[in-house]
Amino acid sequence: MQQRFRTWGAAARAAGVPREAVLFPHGRTRYRDAEACLAEIDRRRAAGLPLMSAAVQRGADADKALFRAGRRFFGTWHDALHAAGVPAELVARRSRRRYQDAAQVIAEIRRRRSRGLPVSPRGLQRGPDLDAALFRAACDHLGTLQAALTEAGVPPDEIPRRRRRRGRAERA
Repeated sequence: MQQRFRTWGAAARAAGVPREAVLFPHGRTRYRDAEACLAEIDRRRAAGLPLMSAAVQRGADADKALFRAGRRFFGTWHDALHAAGVPAELVARRSRRRYQDAAQVIAEIRRRRSRGLPVSPRGLQRGPDLDAALFRAACDHLGTLQAALTEAGVPPDEIPRRRRRRGRAERA
């Protein structure tokens, strides 16, 4: 006879599964309080592991649980690092923009061309030599990538043309 349950918890209890296993299938957090979180940040700093948020969330030395605990107890990862006493130069928020103005965008386009790296929209956004920040900065500072390439002195015949999307009627 098949028995039906209204909740997962009820089914688990009937099956003899401990309540903890249902509530925390991946185990309880390693950082139950702010002190444990701060202690791990200190351990990472002493071990020379990166403390920037991206490195803590991804990569070989990632510890997503630590990142989540830092945000839970201190509001932001940045504030968690300050609370742990990490020196300001290690915590300094970098500007998100690598290319602050049009001159830097143009200089980078010229540098990429001189090294034989792609400057097309697809080459900047995909592939091994991608630089999506350059594509975004070109659009932000100069309107379009094509305008940035023209400003950088790329010959018009080398500027990738924007493909026109065909409508349904044209495709048929």
